[in-house]
Amino acid sequence: MESLSRRAIHGALWVVARNLTGQFLGLVRVLVLARLLTPHDFGLFAVGFTLLALYGGFSGVGTQLTLIRRQDRAPEMFDTAWTLGLIRGGLGAAIQLALAPVMAAFYATPDALGIIRALALMPILRALDNIAVVEFRGDLVFRPQYVIASAGALAEVAVSVPLAIVLRSAWALVGGVLAAQVVRVLLSYLLHPYRPRFRLDRAQVRELAGYGRWILGTRVLTKLLNGGLPAVVGRVLGIEAVGLFGVASRWASLPASQVTVILTPVSVVAYAKLDPSPERLRSAYVRTLRLVALVATPLAACIVVYGVDLVEVVLGTQWRVAGSMVQVMGLYGFVRAVGNTTDPLFSGTGRPWVRTRVQAVELGLVAALFGALVAWGGIMGLAWTVTLAAVGAEGVAFVSAIRLLRLSAQELFDALAWPAGVCLLVAALRLGLPPSLNTPVPLAGALALSASAYGVAMLLLDRLRLYPLDPELHPKYWRSGVARLWEGTAGRRRRPRQGDGAS
Repeated sequence: MESLSRRAIHGALWVVARNLTGQFLGLVRVLVLARLLTPHDFGLFAVGFTLLALYGGFSGVGTQLTLIRRQDRAPEMFDTAWTLGLIRGGLGAAIQLALAPVMAAFYATPDALGIIRALALMPILRALDNIAVVEFRGDLVFRPQYVIASAGALAEVAVSVPLAIVLRSAWALVGGVLAAQVVRVLLSYLLHPYRPRFRLDRAQVRELAGYGRWILGTRVLTKLLNGGLPAVVGRVLGIEAVGLFGVASRWASLPASQVTVILTPVSVVAYAKLDPSPERLRSAYVRTLRLVALVATPLAACIVVYGVDLVEVVLGTQWRVAGSMVQVMGLYGFVRAVGNTTDPLFSGTGRPWVRTRVQAVELGLVAALFGALVAWGGIMGLAWTVTLAAVGAEGVAFVSAIRLLRLSAQELFDALAWPAGVCLLVAALRLGLPPSLNTPVPLAGALALSASAYGVAMLLLDRLRLYPLDPELHPKYWRSGVARLWEGTAGRRRRPRQGDGAS
C-alpha cells in the first residue's frame, strides 16, 4: 500500500494544481476588474460581505473536521451534518436580509443596500454543497476538489468580467461570486453519488458539536476579526479605505494563502493519522515547517521589496496607496504562513481549542492597537495594526506547537534561518536596481533575477548540506511525482470504494 507520506505528497500535487489554476484565473479577473471598477466599487462589495464574514463562523468547517476524524462512521452522519449546515445557512441569510438597511445606514451608503440583500443568497448556496465530498479530503483524494474549485473560479471570471464591462459597478463582483458558488454546488453532486436528506439525529448532533464547538469558536473569532475590522474601517476611514484594505490584505496574504491552501487539506488528515506516534508527528511537522519556510519566505520578501511596484503595474496608479500598505503587511503574510502550520496540527491532533485562544489574542490585540495606530497613521496605521496583531497571535500559536512537540531551538533554526538569511541577501539586490520599476518589463526582470538568485542559493546550500532539501521535496522527486500524477490521470483508475464518484 502506498505510504501516507507519498499519498500526502500526491494529494498536495493536486492541491498545488488547484491553487495555481485559481490564482491564475483570479489574477485575470483582478487585472480586468481593477481597471474597469474603482476602489469605491470594491468597497461596496466588501461592505456586502461584512455580515457574511461576521457569522461565517457558522459555515460548518468544524463539522467537516469532525467527519474526517470519525472517518469510519462519517457516512451515517452525513444527513445530520448537512441538515445542520442548511439550518445555519438559512439563519445567516435571514440575518443578512434583516440587517441590510441597518448596514447601509451605518455606512451612509444607500447603494450598498441592494448588494447586501443579494449576497444573502451566499450562506444558503454554501450550505447546499454535498457534504459527502468531505470523503475525498479524508482519503487524500483531491482531484474532484480541483475540478470543483477550478470550475467555480472560471465561472466567476466568465460572469464578473462581462458584467463589469456592461455595468461598471460593484454588481459585477456580486454576480461573479454567486455564479461561482452555484457551479461549485452543482459539481459537488455530479462528482459524488451521495444525496443528503434533511434529517437530525440528536446523538449525532451532540457528537458533531462536541469536537466542532472549538472549530466553530475559532471560525467565529476569525470572521469577527475579518468582518468586523472592515466594518469599523468603513465607518472611520470611508468606503474607499475598505476597498484599499481589502486589496492590500489579499496581496499581503499571498505567502500564507499559497502555502496553507496547499498544506492544510493534506496535513490535517496526515496529522490525524499520525497522532498516536509522537516521533512521526514531530518529524512530519518539522518537514512541513521547512517547506513553508522554503516557499513563504521568498514570497514575503518580494512583497516587501517590490510591493508598490507590483500593485502599480498590475492594478494601476489608483491603487498606489494599497501598494504602500502591502509593503508594511509583507511581514504579516510571512508570520501568518509560519503560524498557520500550527492550525492543521492542533485540529488533526484533537486540540482545536488552542487555535480558538490564538484568535482571541489576535482580536484583543487589534482592539488594543487600532485606535492609537489609525489616529497616528490613518490607513497606514491600519496596516501596522493587523501586522503587529498577527505577529503576537501567531507567536502564541508557534510557542504552543513547540511545547506540544517538544521541538528544540536547533530544529527551528535549521527550518527557518537559512531561507530567511538568503532572502535578506537577495533583497539587497534591489539596491542596485532603478528606484522605480513601475513598468512591466523592468519589474518582471527584477523578479526573475531575485527568484533565480534565491533558487540557486538554496540549491547550493543543499549541495553543501547546510540546508538539505527533504528527499520528497527535492525537485527531482517533484518532477517524477508530476509524471506519475499525469500518467495516473491518463490511464490508471483508482480502486473503487463506496461513495467515491471521482473515478
